[in-house]
Amino acid sequence: MAADGARRREPGQGADGDALGVDLEVTTQRRPQLAGVVLLADIRRGLTELDRRLIGWVPRSVRLTVALTKSDKLSREQARRTLGAVREELGALRPAADDRILLFSALNRSGSDELAQVVENWIETGLSGAPQPPAN
Repeated sequence: MAADGARRREPGQGADGDALGVDLEVTTQRRPQLAGVVLLADIRRGLTELDRRLIGWVPRSVRLTVALTKSDKLSREQARRTLGAVREELGALRPAADDRILLFSALNRSGSDELAQVVENWIETGLSGAPQPPAN
């Protein structure tokens, strides 16, 4: 608390004092300009509890791409199995959503062209491919 008794947020805290830095739920639910979300998740850990929370805040109508980072750290077979497990879990978290999952490595640049294409497509299609806000 500040000297005047008012509650002050620390840098990096959201409105409710969490460590996410911003109120992502409000941002994703109330921003009609939001054309898509890219979630970076470490392939060695799969989806964490924080990843699941973030995914839960993204409306099903908003495009979501999960980039499984550090894919160079696993064998092809391990990466394939993890990709399948994440695909299954994402399908359970967001049924009927048209989400994408891709393998990504900054080290060897695998997946970077595919991710760039996804984002470029979102920019090119603009909000025409994104959900429109409900009429008031």
